[in-house]
Amino acid sequence: YVVDIPPGGKFNAEHHMYEEIFYVLKGRGATSVWVEGGPKHTFEWKEGSVFSIPLNTTHEIYNGQGDTEARLYAATNAPTAFNMYASQDFIFNCPMQFPERFNPTDEQYFSGKANKLEDRYTETNFISDVNQVALDRWTARGPGANMMYLMAGGHFMCHVSEFPGGTYKKAHTQEFTPQRAGLVSSVAYLFLSGEGYDLQWAPGSNPTKGDPFERIDYGKGALVTPGIGYHQHFNPSPEPMRYVVLRFGNPRYQGSANARFRETGGTNMEFG
Repeated sequence: YVVDIPPGGKFNAEHHMYEEIFYVLKGRGATSVWVEGGPKHTFEWKEGSVFSIPLNTTHEIYNGQGDTEARLYAATNAPTAFNMYASQDFIFNCPMQFPERFNPTDEQYFSGKANKLEDRYTETNFISDVNQVALDRWTARGPGANMMYLMAGGHFMCHVSEFPGGTYKKAHTQEFTPQRAGLVSSVAYLFLSGEGYDLQWAPGSNPTKGDPFERIDYGKGALVTPGIGYHQHFNPSPEPMRYVVLRFGNPRYQGSANARFRETGGTNMEFG
């Protein structure tokens, strides 16, 4: 969802038994996170920041500007929680704490500190600006680079990709993703720079010459979903194209498909 916080306004404090991750589209402000009996952690954010709310922690989000709204783009697995438990009282009033995800004594939790696990995988709980972060080369998908940010110990994560002007990525699909995770998860690309287009094929199609497809043009600020069929990103512009994705898919929860997905990112059509 996309939401505006009015000038000088804030969200009501809440905690819930579903995960939530935010990208700041516009403005600057702050977020406070705490658990009952623990200290309050407050950190500031600005346009381009990403932060994740640790599961069932109490949190309050503030617009730090008195003259304009702040706009946030967020992803949650709230529908899954409501479908599974069918209890609003449990989801919003459960006192359970998850110390393995959030350590209330860690004063650096939202400082932006990062732990590089391996190529393209980093653990962190706050990204100051995804437009500025360094990425690792990813040959499996073609030209370009990528970084997966595993945040707040959750299933939801942030991934950032960029590929050069005048290039395109291999056609690919994450058609097995819902089966791998045991849950259905939508994916959407928020484009941060460049102008280009996607080709998208119907689910179940194995693209060959002459197969029907849809072309979707986009530029900076566009939000595009690829569905679960094959799709392919093209960047005909002279500048690099960077996008950010907030999505389900932390590899520590992916079971037997973990190694394959980490290497390839899904099923790719090799360059012919």
